[in-house]
Amino acid sequence: MATLPHPGPKDFRPVCDQGDVPLNGAEQAYDLTIVLVAYNSDRTLAKSLQSLKDFAPQHLRYRLVVVDNNSPDGSANLVEREFPDVTLLRGPTNLGFGGGNNLAMGAYPARYYYLHNTDAYLQQPVLDDVIHALDRATDVGIVGLPLIYPDQSPQTAAYAYSTPAKWALQGLGVSSALKIALRWRVGRHLLAPLARTRMGKTFFRTEAGQRQGPPTNGLTPVDWVCGASLVLRHETFMETGGFDESIFLYGEDEDLCRGAADKGWRIAQIDTFPVVHDFGWGTRKRTSRRVARLKAESLATFIDKHFQRGSPRWMAMHLMLWVKRRSWGA
Repeated sequence: MATLPHPGPKDFRPVCDQGDVPLNGAEQAYDLTIVLVAYNSDRTLAKSLQSLKDFAPQHLRYRLVVVDNNSPDGSANLVEREFPDVTLLRGPTNLGFGGGNNLAMGAYPARYYYLHNTDAYLQQPVLDDVIHALDRATDVGIVGLPLIYPDQSPQTAAYAYSTPAKWALQGLGVSSALKIALRWRVGRHLLAPLARTRMGKTFFRTEAGQRQGPPTNGLTPVDWVCGASLVLRHETFMETGGFDESIFLYGEDEDLCRGAADKGWRIAQIDTFPVVHDFGWGTRKRTSRRVARLKAESLATFIDKHFQRGSPRWMAMHLMLWVKRRSWGA
């Protein structure tokens, strides 16, 4: 196993800022770099890595990289001990989700990057089909895989852009009420117009979709996709510079997709076998004050970046964030 020291942001960031730089001959040999960013992930990391090995690509040259963000729980030691063929990058500090992924993508270039949460698990060998779909759809820069909870219930993994109206509806618990209504045929019928709205189409497709037959591997355009199971094209990574590391904990996946769209890339979700995403399943979801503060700070950075400062929408977003902070105890 290759265990590399953390080179530090000043050393690796230029790799992300060179513009549309082609891969050299050695890098072209790799179709895919699979990246997991770990921080105190020993409860799920081994299961996640094993799923990637059990359902590894069959027709792609790939490498599997774990970035450990200085976990005090022994996550890095677990990788060294139980997965000696996995490349491990140790960081002396916590770079966050975006910084950790940037580090791995900068250090191990490939035609594509698959970003996989440490609490996510493949169920089928889907990555060959995903890369094949992207090879055909050359204008798609980022594609998200569908997600489900461990009990096989649907989990939303593609979204409309954040707006004051969307955040307000979330804060009022509208999505929870709609999920209940969509369990019934009459509810699906009455709420069908949601599928024609920008805000509701991804939600409706996830919660009310009734699969007929096997996955088609078709690509559906969306605004942004969840970073728990996401494939990024190398050219898109180079043009966007990767994740904005000032958005440490929350909102970095939407920000990346917005940046890619600004560069002319399409964002899509692929119709394939879903990835199981724990998302705190079976545990008490209690957000610590420190995590709540980091989430709030990241979202404030996101708002300031994407909404004109002082505008009514900017003020409304910050008002919604204040409400969120109160609910988190930040």
